[in-house]
Amino acid sequence: MTLFLLVASLFQAGRADLAEAALENVSETAAERIERRIAETKTEIVERVATAESRLVWKMFGFWLGQTAVTIAAVGFAAKMILLAIGK
Repeated sequence: MTLFLLVASLFQAGRADLAEAALENVSETAAERIERRIAETKTEIVERVATAESRLVWKMFGFWLGQTAVTIAAVGFAAKMILLAIGK
């Protein structure tokens, strides 16, 4: 609010060149803040996606490991049953 009063007083005092410079400086500063915030947000999103991807890969690996163990146990059990049936 005080910046607005400063710019208004500069316009009233006939210092339009200073007022325009002040407004330009404020708009550049605002643009820089917005660009910085966008960059920070983009970095945060990339980090979150990487974290989610890492968790997903570990869950997929755990699922694959469990399925492999069940398959090996089932094949072993089937082979044992076949050998018992053949042996009788």
